[in-house]
Amino acid sequence: MSPSPPRSRPRLAPPPARLSGRTPGLSALSAVVLTLVVALATPACGSSRPDQASVPVDTTPAAASTGATSPDAATGTGAPSSADQLAVNAILDRYWTIWLEASDPTNPEDPHLSEVLSAEALSQTRANLRSRAALGQAIVLPAAAQFRHHVEAIAFDAPGRATATECVVDDSQLIDGSTGAVINGSVATYELLKVLVQDNDGNWTISNSRQQMRWEGVAGCAGSA
Repeated sequence: MSPSPPRSRPRLAPPPARLSGRTPGLSALSAVVLTLVVALATPACGSSRPDQASVPVDTTPAAASTGATSPDAATGTGAPSSADQLAVNAILDRYWTIWLEASDPTNPEDPHLSEVLSAEALSQTRANLRSRAALGQAIVLPAAAQFRHHVEAIAFDAPGRATATECVVDDSQLIDGSTGAVINGSVATYELLKVLVQDNDGNWTISNSRQQMRWEGVAGCAGSA
């Protein structure tokens, strides 16, 4: 009997999506949306700051880098002041700036996170960042990045509550922090529905984020930017 041919060495399977912090074939933002959908928070009586949701924040709006739109696009009920419209747009801008900063290098303790997120959302965001840090991974923007967002509409549907529809083009890359190798570089466009709440001091923060639509590549709502 002739000897059997040597078996080829099996390829190692990629780590589960929940460990990498990113589902294979989905962009970085998709992982954030899938893991960061938190219970809708409402202002609590006697609380100086109601629960809000996770978002990246910076001390300056990132209109140039994120493609933020004018608050003139805001619509809704309750005759919101122009100051509220400006504040909501600024928070949506700051969210993405801080999210990117906290992702490269991966920093679960980024102090800016607590400025825009509720207790529950902040806890979940930091847990996700810790998991990514333990794997030595980071999320970065590629050269000539197309990453941007714009606000499609804002509705002030209750006192101290706003709902924003946002379009995001995400070409961020999940990389191995030690080698720089790209683990996932999928590009996708998302339409997100975000709920923001206002605390007793008048500060707006994001309390909930939900994916409404997703398109492969730069498509869908990106055409209306």
